[in-house]
Amino acid sequence: MFQRLAFAIATEIDPEILLVDESLNADDARFVQKAKAVILVSHDISIVKELCTRVIWLKKGQIIADGPTQPVLDRYWADLHGLG
Repeated sequence: MFQRLAFAIATEIDPEILLVDESLNADDARFVQKAKAVILVSHDISIVKELCTRVIWLKKGQIIADGPTQPVLDRYWADLHGLG
């Protein structure tokens, strides 16, 4: 219930930048239109694919890749499975 309340509050404001953790379960992308930038922190690739047009992949605090979603996710997946 707390997560639903947090999501409801986050989507009723009019921010320039909105930070969203995957724990909010933000499966409704309508709120994205309210902000100039939305920063989503997630390990859930399906959420990233659905909501993001640009991805920054961090590993041990360092930027590994920054760019369009699919190419960065492809590199992440390859690294995750020892193919990179």
